[in-house]
Amino acid sequence: MKPIDKNQFHPYYQTVFSIEDTSIYGHEILSRDMNSVPPSLPDPFLNQTGHDEFRDEIETSVLEKAFSEYKTNPIGKLFINLSPDRLLRDLEEDSKHTSRRSILSLVEFYQIPTKNIYLEILEVSSLRSLDSLATAVELAKQMGYSIAMDDVGSESSNLERLGALQPDIIRIDLILLKKSLQSKRYKSILEYLKDLSVGIGAELLFEGIETLEEMNLAIDSSARYLQGFLLDIPSRERKLSDNKNRALESNLNQFHLTKRKHILDEIDFEEKTRNILQKLNISLKNIQNILHIDVQSIFFASPQIMRVYATDWNGNQISPYYERTVATSFKQESKSIGKNWSYMSYFYKHIKLSFRYKNTWNTLEPYFDSKLGQAVLVFSKVIENEAILFVDVTLP
Repeated sequence: MKPIDKNQFHPYYQTVFSIEDTSIYGHEILSRDMNSVPPSLPDPFLNQTGHDEFRDEIETSVLEKAFSEYKTNPIGKLFINLSPDRLLRDLEEDSKHTSRRSILSLVEFYQIPTKNIYLEILEVSSLRSLDSLATAVELAKQMGYSIAMDDVGSESSNLERLGALQPDIIRIDLILLKKSLQSKRYKSILEYLKDLSVGIGAELLFEGIETLEEMNLAIDSSARYLQGFLLDIPSRERKLSDNKNRALESNLNQFHLTKRKHILDEIDFEEKTRNILQKLNISLKNIQNILHIDVQSIFFASPQIMRVYATDWNGNQISPYYERTVATSFKQESKSIGKNWSYMSYFYKHIKLSFRYKNTWNTLEPYFDSKLGQAVLVFSKVIENEAILFVDVTLP
């Protein structure tokens, strides 16, 4: 293979900002071909299959320049993109003391503290087993490196890799962020990743932020770090200012004002609905172990009430399932009697609330109901014979 021209490829830096203080947290190192106008990603990086040796040589050349520049002013963290196979090759060749310069040996050569570096594992397929990759990542952690997982939420991402690698940062894919603004179903995936990050002790970094709407969604989804053209574009020089990002700071303040208003509106709606339900005199009849509910007064109490049913303490449905059809009518369905609802994530959360607040209607955070196509609040209350009545209410 013909040696590369080291002057052809240079590092570009894209700034990563911290939500905590709106300051610069670090920079992602990007490889750019200076012979193209404008400088763009080198051709071998556009296709991750094949060209390993050529791609490795370009990466090494670019990172050597970046490390040399960083050593003169070692401020902030560095994010280095690595394919799983490149990380494995580097660790194996380092252990064999070969003459080939690995990324890890460059870090040592330029005396950069490993605690300042995130090895960002790309979401590309690997020729090696997941166990091998997990072992390599664990070894890198023992050496002091932090681990980030790139493009989580892309088509190739998988939960097994997340569980095996236990990254310090999960980088949320730009495509998922944009789709979450268009579809409640994709936003539910984003909510799941938020909960997953808490479960494995990882922070969320949202990339590709291009609009205020995307920034607000990222902040609302527990982003700790942000990156994108709205905040800063990639450049040949690292931004080293200690000053806060004023645009981010201003938008955060506006976000918090809007969020507080939204919360107050939601609380107000919950209280109004709770008062409506509390005033109802709900009539029940137990006929042959089936609990019949006089739901007419319930449905007429508010146009937002969509469904009513009752279960026992084990989650078994003991009443028909009553569902609004149009503004002034509802249907009754008895086929689901005996169905167990305890598998629903909200069931035992409502049981806990019932133990704590026995004489009132309780509710949890709203969820997106795909059938109704709306956000829904589930209210519950213990009623006669220790049955639990559930009422589904759509948010206005």
